Amino acid sequence: MNFTQWEPIKQTEKYQLSEYKFDGFPIPAFKIEMVLKAQPQSILDVAWDVTNYPETLPSTFITDSGINKKLDSTQEAWQIIDIPFLAPRLYQFQHIRKRDRIDWYNISVEQIINDDLIIAPVNMGSWIISKKDGQNFLIYIVLTDPGGIIPVWVVKKAQMRVLPQMLMETETAALKLKNK
Repeated sequence: MNFTQWEPIKQTEKYQLSEYKFDGFPIPAFKIEMVLKAQPQSILDVAWDVTNYPETLPSTFITDSGINKKLDSTQEAWQIIDIPFLAPRLYQFQHIRKRDRIDWYNISVEQIINDDLIIAPVNMGSWIISKKDGQNFLIYIVLTDPGGIIPVWVVKKAQMRVLPQMLMETETAALKLKNK
């Protein structure tokens, strides 16, 4: 998802939030660019540690998460997001770790944890770490359709609110890793 026509929609001292609208797909992709206080590898370690998402990312409504298969640089993982007033969603994804990034894309796994879960049909993105003006810099990109009957404006509003909080929580968890 290396697009050049991202539309900025919010900027703070800490981050810039942008969106990319696809022709024929109602939900935009989101990109957050942010300066980091935490070390880049610590950020990637938190993002890689799917099993701790419920504790490290409380604003994301993740109630359970795990890893089905793990190799050195790839893992098949899942998480359940249970937002109040909505049916819980199951996100199943292939996680791929490289030196300066983690990418993920949705997959379907035969193992169904609970029949009441809605399986998210689209879920892909990246955590990309770089240096910019001598500072550690994160670019987080996500395109997610949670599935079910949710108005697009609700999905967009929720992502615009939760994504920045999630990245702040990731940085806080990464800073705690350094102190251990």
